[in-house]
Amino acid sequence: MPKLPVFRLRSSEPPTLPDLQYRAIALALSNLQLGVDNLRYDVFLSSRVTADLSFHLARYICRFGEVESLFEMDVPVAHSKFISAQSATKLSKPGPTDLKALLVSIHLAILNRAKSENNPSVDVLGRLAVFKFLRTELNVQFARILEQCHVKSKSLEGVRQVKMMQTQELVSSFRVRKKIILRRAGYEVFRLIGEIEKETDVYKRQGLERVFWKQIQAANWVEVERALSSNYAGVTPAGGLDREAALEQYRTWQLKAFSIGDLKTELNGNTIVVTYTITLNGAASTTSGSQPLPSTPQHMMTVWQQQKSGWVEIAHSVSQP
Repeated sequence: MPKLPVFRLRSSEPPTLPDLQYRAIALALSNLQLGVDNLRYDVFLSSRVTADLSFHLARYICRFGEVESLFEMDVPVAHSKFISAQSATKLSKPGPTDLKALLVSIHLAILNRAKSENNPSVDVLGRLAVFKFLRTELNVQFARILEQCHVKSKSLEGVRQVKMMQTQELVSSFRVRKKIILRRAGYEVFRLIGEIEKETDVYKRQGLERVFWKQIQAANWVEVERALSSNYAGVTPAGGLDREAALEQYRTWQLKAFSIGDLKTELNGNTIVVTYTITLNGAASTTSGSQPLPSTPQHMMTVWQQQKSGWVEIAHSVSQP
């Protein structure tokens, strides 16, 4: 019978140690953009703003939930700590213009803050904070109004039996139609925000041209150069101008004042076409001396394009009336 090797003698040499290398976890946070969802320190909505927005949201929910009449009913004194008849009457009054004025004031405050800090991200974060608050607050206000409806219904027990049954049916319908009510209330709120955005966009598009001429008037040639794209093309009654020729022409001007009228804008993707009439008051330095700028209104058309560096002027035309 063959012998099976069960035990073996180990080598007397010590085993070699494994080559261990130190490793550490490193997180690169240099390019992290702090925002609403990570640290939430960029944008804060004041208690006054949130209270006003909550009031308007509650009013929309009451209107579309058809429970305004419930809050107008008289209630026992024991339940007066909830919505009173006076506050319910205020909630029942339609006032979308009030909410729009509030949203406009918030929008302008965000824009002014972004402009003062020269940081467009503040504008984006501010709008995002408002959207997130409105979305969350709709559900909060619905739950609060539903609780107040239950309290109103219980206050009628043993006092008005018929009215109590009608109230219970109204509250049940309000609870069942939660998604529909919130959808309608949210639609009205965000419809107003859309109108404000459109009005603001028109103002921004018109402001591009006015700011450009103010820079020429102030002889701020650094900003003028930044506003003209590298492939700029201009057309005047005297002929065509490229970027360098246009800058050289503007530098000879001493623009004292200007007046823009009949300004219209047309947005097409990342391009804006601006048409207007302008009246200039000033002079231009030439080899033969100083010559006054044309005092009669001139028709102008400018094409702006949004690039990585911002809005730049890529084409410009001037024509005499």
